[in-house]
Amino acid sequence: MNVNHREQHRIWRQTVYAARTLIVFFTLNGLQCQPEKLAISDSYLCNRMSADHCSERIAVRQHFRPQIPEYKSQTWFDLGYYMYFHTRETPGLWVRFNRPLSKTEQKAIQTGLHCHLELEDQSGHRYSQPMEGKRIGRDFFWCFDYLGGHLVSMLKEQKRERSKPQPAEFPYKMRIQWHVDGVFQSRRTPESRFWIEWRKP
Repeated sequence: MNVNHREQHRIWRQTVYAARTLIVFFTLNGLQCQPEKLAISDSYLCNRMSADHCSERIAVRQHFRPQIPEYKSQTWFDLGYYMYFHTRETPGLWVRFNRPLSKTEQKAIQTGLHCHLELEDQSGHRYSQPMEGKRIGRDFFWCFDYLGGHLVSMLKEQKRERSKPQPAEFPYKMRIQWHVDGVFQSRRTPESRFWIEWRKP
């Protein structure tokens, strides 16, 4: 009777030990499986995307050199829309994260990302409008829009879209303000100055 009691006690202690070991194992394993907090590892202005990387960064002093037929450079309206449909400069914001995005995070960024392109001319006139393009990748996003279209809209605000473009009007200032609803609060990129130096094809 005493032998059976000791044997039952030994089996009970082994069972408790095994259960505690499993609890510790699954707790530690669960902690290891928790994703690292999402953070931005790099961000910069980007003019073109190729595959899953930025193929053309925008410099602090950026020179766009679109080839424009002479007859399309007589008004801002014509020049801007020729750029929109043909040369397609697409300034935007490239943001890379510290780890791959989960499906939930990708959906949150897809639906909650808001980017605004801010332009300012030498007279101090400021323009800000939403950017329509966005691409969400494995560990990055790129929001972008067509510079030509935004220039036309800016000049329309000043009722100058039918005036002749003058190289002396540049440089303009460019910034992008952005946020992701419920994920990242409003942020603004450093300022970049840009020139448009159109030339004949």
